[in-house]
Amino acid sequence: METEGRKVLKNTQMLLQELKRFADPHHRIERMVRNGQIVRIMRGLYSDKSSVLGPHVAGQICSPSYLSFEYALSHYDLIPEAVRSCTSATFCKRKEKIIQTSIGFFFFRDVPAQAFPWEVMVCDEYDAPFLLASAEKALCDQLYTLKPMKNQKDLEYMLFEDMRVEEEDFLALNSTTLCELAPLYHARNLDLLKRYLKRRKRA
Repeated sequence: METEGRKVLKNTQMLLQELKRFADPHHRIERMVRNGQIVRIMRGLYSDKSSVLGPHVAGQICSPSYLSFEYALSHYDLIPEAVRSCTSATFCKRKEKIIQTSIGFFFFRDVPAQAFPWEVMVCDEYDAPFLLASAEKALCDQLYTLKPMKNQKDLEYMLFEDMRVEEEDFLALNSTTLCELAPLYHARNLDLLKRYLKRRKRA
């Protein structure tokens, strides 16, 4: 699930290799940062572009990971809020990670390992590729992180009132994909989603 072409991002070891002809490569890196030749994103990660964007960086900060949850839902216009911080899915990290960098905050949350690799694509926006969940996967990931709901009525309220997903947009999602993804999470909310979709289909 690695993407290619992130040439704007370099770690310390890459820079040291490039600067090995200098007597003190570490000092040279600090000088390049001060002169604006490179931008320090965080300790050990640099960019040769001042305009580097969060989506390009997220997968380098924590790997493997892909953009999902609120960021992806906003990307697909499923929720009305504009999400500035990058929210990414990981697995086997055991707890949420929040990392502050010079270009913003990055949030990493676990999803089940069985669900992790499915419905993730390479997105080529912003002149560099990054990994992004499909709309269906982002919704499943988001529901997985929420407190377990009691019934389908609670799920419906969560989707259309709390998250403010438009019903028309929800119905435009691929219900087959959602139903195939749901069992991979082994979670109450995803079981409810699958049953809800089947009920809507029968109606």
